[in-house]
Amino acid sequence: MKERKDRCLCMASQLNNSPFPVFKITAATVDTQFELCPAIKGLDRRGNVGTRNRGGQSALFCSNYLAWLHAAAPSSKADFTVVLEDDVVFDQAQFWPELQNFLDSDCEDHVWDQILVDTIHMKKPGKQYLCTNQMEQKRTITSGLGYGTHMQIFRTSSLHKYLSQMTLHTTDKWSAAPGNTTLRGWNPNLVLQSSQLKKLGIVEKLPSFCGRSTMHSDIESFARVPTTPKLAFEC
Repeated sequence: MKERKDRCLCMASQLNNSPFPVFKITAATVDTQFELCPAIKGLDRRGNVGTRNRGGQSALFCSNYLAWLHAAAPSSKADFTVVLEDDVVFDQAQFWPELQNFLDSDCEDHVWDQILVDTIHMKKPGKQYLCTNQMEQKRTITSGLGYGTHMQIFRTSSLHKYLSQMTLHTTDKWSAAPGNTTLRGWNPNLVLQSSQLKKLGIVEKLPSFCGRSTMHSDIESFARVPTTPKLAFEC
């Protein structure tokens, strides 16, 4: 229970200064996924299968599906939807302006549905696409992708494609996206899973308000909490 509280407080503290509306959804577990995502076929509560935690991956897909469903509501006016997992860490001073500048750039003219940010284990760089915003700041996105969905950017208008998936997929493997979608990678070194800090030997980058227990990766259950736009959720 303490680890759950620590992770929630860490994420809430990082989102307190968000210039964008913030919402929090119910994270499915191997037990609650069936109730939360009854229409999804292939949900699985088993433990380790091969090198994957099948039950955890199954619940992760359900959790992402709930986020897409919430963001695609008819009342949404957002051009983009950013999905952050609850174990990410980022530098406050850099993260928000860099994200805003990216969304303001002409990357919008490229036909992409989903951007995976700072993935790991990328084997091939892929094709590069140059993006320039009104301040002539240049950035690059790529067709090369690694693993991890700790930060995703969706065109909100494309979410119906993801919601059309009624069969379980492995969410944090890029090839699981619908066949009619275009994915790009953006690697600005903005965001990391807290569990990566120890592996990379940069534990000092863990924000001071985040407990060390947040560096343990798992899937926890949180109740949906309505939030006031531009304010982080209550823990």
